[in-house]
Amino acid sequence: MGGWSSSAGDFQAPCSGVYFFTFHAVSTQQGDFTVALMKNGEYQVTAYGTKDDYQQGSNSALLVLNKGDSVYLELQQGEIYEHPFNEAYTTFTGFLVEPF
Repeated sequence: MGGWSSSAGDFQAPCSGVYFFTFHAVSTQQGDFTVALMKNGEYQVTAYGTKDDYQQGSNSALLVLNKGDSVYLELQQGEIYEHPFNEAYTTFTGFLVEPF
């Protein structure tokens, strides 16, 4: 089947192809953060933010995926800011560019 899995917290490629992913996060005032884009448990790219005044970090990548590959974000260090009223400060977006 594929697509976003809210229970697993990952994107599972519904078909093989080239996919574009982008993500964004905001730091807390208490510490820095490092967030990585992961593919099947392997690091792809990282975003970093510092604690001063809610710094932001983002990154993007084109990934070649096989059907069923898993892509997700992993918080590798620190904390990211989550708004108390469920406003979205962390985003994760992806789409198919070219199937094969």
